Amino acid sequence: MDRNRLGRPTIRDEIFSILRDDRASQTSLSERPRAAYPTNSPPREEASLWFKVRKYLEADEHKPGEPMPFVTCPLCLTAEIEVAGLLSTSADAEPELGVYLFCGHMLCKACWTQVRDTWDVLHTDAFGGRYAVPPRCPICRHDLVHEFCRCIEEATPIPVDEAELPTLGELCSLTKQENGVIERTCEVCLDLE
Repeated sequence: MDRNRLGRPTIRDEIFSILRDDRASQTSLSERPRAAYPTNSPPREEASLWFKVRKYLEADEHKPGEPMPFVTCPLCLTAEIEVAGLLSTSADAEPELGVYLFCGHMLCKACWTQVRDTWDVLHTDAFGGRYAVPPRCPICRHDLVHEFCRCIEEATPIPVDEAELPTLGELCSLTKQENGVIERTCEVCLDLE
């Protein structure tokens, strides 16, 4: 240990001594109790697009170590979206209902309601006409309207009931990534013709 002119340890040596003592008192991750870290849960991976979640749910088997997807709303960043067949990431968190858009992005129901309300205010022209500027996905900006009637392509609810899993193909509309298309006219306007 170096000494200054007065015979005392230098400030540098005192700092290193404090840091050394502090490090010695800390426990490493491997020495901490394992109860806080569940070892039997599958690896998780955040999914932002519905077709990836759907692909996981429709698979007959999963490879060892294949991560199970989980969904967090990309707008509020706090809501974990409930999906049938997927475990919640936290025992404390209450998953929320969600929807997916034609572009594949998933939103919690609360954020979707806010987006729809904003569209109704911002995208109606001065004469009450529909959507002078078409409503778009708040994430990727993909148009979400039918070409001819200009009605909004409705969001599809994400299934939360385990009984719905075998019929995902019938319940869930195809997204852009799955070669789905937005029909030129919505069903309501077709019925009026």
